[in-house]
Amino acid sequence: MLIPLQFQTMWRTGLWILIFFLPLRVLADKDKDSLLVYLSSVGEENYVSSAISLSKQYLFTDPAKSVELAVLAHNFALEHKREADLSHALVCMGSSYFHLGIYDSSLKYFSLGLEKTNPETDKDRYVDILSSLGACFHRKEDFAQAIDLYTQALAYNPGAKVSGKIFHNIAVVYSVQSELEKAQVYCEKALESFEAEKDTTLMVSCINNLGNILFNQKKYDLALEAFQRGLQLSIVSSDDRQKVMILNNIGEIYKAEGDLVRAEAEFRKAIKVNEQVGIIRLEAASYSNLAEVLAMTQREKEAIKYYQHSLDLAHQYHFLDIAADNHEDMATLYKKMGLFREATQALEEYIVLKDSIDSRRNDETVLKLKDKFESQVKETEILRQNSEIQRLTLQRKNIVLAALIIGLLVIAFMSAIVYNRYKESRKLNASLQERNAFIQQQNIEIEEKNRKMEYSNQELQQFAYIVSHDLREPLRTIANYSTLFAHRYQSLVDDEGRTYLDTTVSGVKQMQNLLDQLLSYVVIQTRAYEPVTVDCRQVLSLVRQSLADEINESGAVISEENLPVIQSSQVLIGILFKHLISNAIRFRRPDTPPLIHITASRERDYFRFSFRDNGVGMDASHLSKIFSIFYQVNSANDPDHTGIGLAICQKIVRLHKGEISAESRPGEGTTIRFTLSNLRHEVDYPASKFVWNG
Repeated sequence: MLIPLQFQTMWRTGLWILIFFLPLRVLADKDKDSLLVYLSSVGEENYVSSAISLSKQYLFTDPAKSVELAVLAHNFALEHKREADLSHALVCMGSSYFHLGIYDSSLKYFSLGLEKTNPETDKDRYVDILSSLGACFHRKEDFAQAIDLYTQALAYNPGAKVSGKIFHNIAVVYSVQSELEKAQVYCEKALESFEAEKDTTLMVSCINNLGNILFNQKKYDLALEAFQRGLQLSIVSSDDRQKVMILNNIGEIYKAEGDLVRAEAEFRKAIKVNEQVGIIRLEAASYSNLAEVLAMTQREKEAIKYYQHSLDLAHQYHFLDIAADNHEDMATLYKKMGLFREATQALEEYIVLKDSIDSRRNDETVLKLKDKFESQVKETEILRQNSEIQRLTLQRKNIVLAALIIGLLVIAFMSAIVYNRYKESRKLNASLQERNAFIQQQNIEIEEKNRKMEYSNQELQQFAYIVSHDLREPLRTIANYSTLFAHRYQSLVDDEGRTYLDTTVSGVKQMQNLLDQLLSYVVIQTRAYEPVTVDCRQVLSLVRQSLADEINESGAVISEENLPVIQSSQVLIGILFKHLISNAIRFRRPDTPPLIHITASRERDYFRFSFRDNGVGMDASHLSKIFSIFYQVNSANDPDHTGIGLAICQKIVRLHKGEISAESRPGEGTTIRFTLSNLRHEVDYPASKFVWNG
């Protein structure tokens, strides 16, 4: 099948939309109230032009909203008697209704815009409106009127490029009417105009269309000559998209002439070139074309393979028409091969797809009718608004006269009002003095609270010192003498006694570990800190070194992705990472090496981290409690676990204005997620040695 002209220009239309409409895309995504607020902020001088710009953005995505914005521009121009702006607004309304498919309304507003445009001073705009009117009549299938308007536009001798586009439109009209000889003449005229402009892109598109017209006339030699010329131009201009389409069209000519070897070669070239371009629909069509030729040369199995390639793409990207055609062709081919079950299955798929296509078309028709109805309602509203504008203009004159009379009355009361305000100002001053005194008292109370808080922090530091020194010392003595006793008098103590000694030493070590963790938790907010640049990758490397024994013993594999550079403390981030990694190693599944994956991403003004492992997991009932101090899910097999590590992690995260949470299922591992903001101010952290075991 030949590649249709609409598909040939589809990619250029998409590129044009991207280039010209992207800068205001953010505004186009806003709701109506936001758009009205925006328009009211641009000022009267820019109101109409801004409304028209926004209306043009919605032409392809929401024509109904495009109409609303064009109406706003029209009403504003009409109310403020701006004839030049009114002409632009009318043309914009015509374009909006055109894309909505309401061609009668489109004709109406294009005609009004034409009446307000002077061809002597604004010839280009006049020609453009005539061409738009021709397009409306083309869509209404009034082809004679469309050609007449295109001819009127040509009478104004526009530039070569504009003339070429009009010639090309006339060629399309004649082609639709199957007047292919006339279509050929105008397509050749369009090509001459594009050649004069040396516009290679338009030349290739026009030549491709000319080749289609010649092909439909069965002038295969001339069509082949046109396509080959277009192929050379596409190579010169590096337009691989057009090259793929032309190669497919050349293959169709060879297939029509019965030269299946050459047809196969061209289709394979098209597939190869499309591998670099990546146009999925063209790729599916090329596979289908090649399969058809292979079937005609009795290579049924190879044909089935390429039909299947085409079907895979068609189903993946919802090209229902291509999928339906492929199933129909495959049904015929399977029948020819004697595979009747496969033929029946392919035919059933074809019927289902055809029904789906018909249903989609019906849905689109219903939606289009709905849009037309809504737009007709809006057009009625426009007429009502225009009448309302005229009424309001008369009202405004009367209001101005009434305002003058009222102004005189207002002046009469000004003296009394000024006097009353003077009295009120004196009362207000007295009230302000009282409020200032209250604020001063509040400041004194705040200073007293700050002083008490500073004293409380000093007591907290003293408590931390007691924990780190006075409470550790007797534990250290017990541990040392218990170990010394076990070493010297081991032979004098039976097995039960040695068990008691081992239990005593283990309990002392566990108590020391608990005190270390408690100290870290308490002093986490007792020292001032100026944030520095911290490379999280470097911190992870240091943590790996610190946990080398545990990693090697467990066979843990730690991977990371996108770890950022943030403003924080290397010590704090190190503690956070180490607690999370050591927990993942500690709560691993038996005989299963821990897999720990760390990721991070930037979201607005903070970073989102994720630590995922494949450990034993936990029941959902524990997830809301694991960050509480001393909370332990299951520590029976690990006496060194204190239940403080995740509480420390939560405190560090909150110092960074972040949140921390967990997701887990028994036997499926655990994921810890938290956010960290770049620190912009002083926070408190421990300057003394931190405890990393948790």
